[in-house]
Amino acid sequence: MIKTMLVDKQSGEIRCGDEGLLAGWADNESIWIWVDFDREKPVREAELFSTHFSLDPLVIADAQTERHPPKLEGFEDYFFLLLHGLDATTKDIEFGTIQIALFVGERFLVTRRHALSVSTDKAWTEAEQGTLKVVRGPAHVAYRIIRLVTERYTNIVVGLERRLDELEDEMFENPRDAILEELVGYSANLKKLRRIFTYHQDMFARLSRRDNPFVDQHGRHEFNDVFEHTERLASLSALFKELADDLMNGYTKAKSSIAAPIDLFFITPPLLHPTARATTPGPPGEKSGLVLTVANPRTTLATFSLFGLSLTMEYPISLKNRPIPRPTLEIVSTYLGF
Repeated sequence: MIKTMLVDKQSGEIRCGDEGLLAGWADNESIWIWVDFDREKPVREAELFSTHFSLDPLVIADAQTERHPPKLEGFEDYFFLLLHGLDATTKDIEFGTIQIALFVGERFLVTRRHALSVSTDKAWTEAEQGTLKVVRGPAHVAYRIIRLVTERYTNIVVGLERRLDELEDEMFENPRDAILEELVGYSANLKKLRRIFTYHQDMFARLSRRDNPFVDQHGRHEFNDVFEHTERLASLSALFKELADDLMNGYTKAKSSIAAPIDLFFITPPLLHPTARATTPGPPGEKSGLVLTVANPRTTLATFSLFGLSLTMEYPISLKNRPIPRPTLEIVSTYLGF
C-alpha cells in the first residue's frame, strides 16, 4: 500500500491520497511530500523510488533487504536512515523487530517498511489530526517517527527493572527452574537490545551535528535529545543484563548448596586411613573393599582417582560417570585423613 501526503510549506495544510499525488509534486515549490510505502512489492517500490526521488540503487537495495544492520548514509539531495523498530506484536522484553527505512530530503520524506509499523502509523495519524507540526518539514517528521520508535523501546526496558526485583525475591522464597529459564531469556534479549541501541545512538549523534544540511538548529537539538535517550537505554540494557547474569549465578550457587541425600562410595584397594568410619564387603566382583559414608555432597559423583585410590559413587538409580566437584574431593580427603 502507498499513502501520500502533500504539505503546504507555509500554512501546514495537508492533502492525503495515494500514489496518484506523486505526479507533478516536484514542480510545486510551495509544498513538500511524504510518501509511505507499507508492504508494497519491491519491484514497484524500486521503480517509484528511482523515478520520483532519484534514490541511489544501492540504498534502495539496503532498504529492501530483510536483515540489514541499522545505518545512516548521506547524499547530496537527501540522507538515508535505516532503523530497527519493534514489531506490532511486541509488548515486553520478548520482542521482535522490523526494518524502517527513511529517505529525508529538503522537500520529501519517503518511509518504507515490510510489516506493520506502529510508530510510522502513529506519526501519520498525528499529522492528519494536526498534532504533528508537519509545517516544520520532512526532518521534523522523521524525528517524530524516531522518537516514537525509541519510546516503545523505553517501555519494555524500564518495565523490566521491577520484574528483575521480583525474581530476586522469588529466587530465595520459592526457588524453581522456571526462574532460571526466565533469566536466561532476559539476558539474551538484553544483549540484542544493547546491540540495536549501540547502532541507533551512533546514528542519532551524527544527526545532531552541524554538518547535516537537511536538519536545522532546532532539529539538531531534537536529534541530540533522542541520542541521549538512546544512550540511556543502552546503559540500562547493559546494567539489567549484568543483573540478570548475577541472579542466574546466584540461583545456581544457591541450588547447588542445598543438602543432598547421603551417598555411598566404594573404595578399592582397601589402603585407607585407620579413621575411616566403617568397612563392609566391596561391590560384587571385588575381593575386598570399604564403604565410606559422605554427608551432604553437592552433586552426584562418579569414579575418580585420589592419592592412588579409586573411588566410585553408588547411585540409587544406577546413574554413573558424572564428574566430582572440588568441594566433594575435600570432603573425601577429610574422611580419609589426608
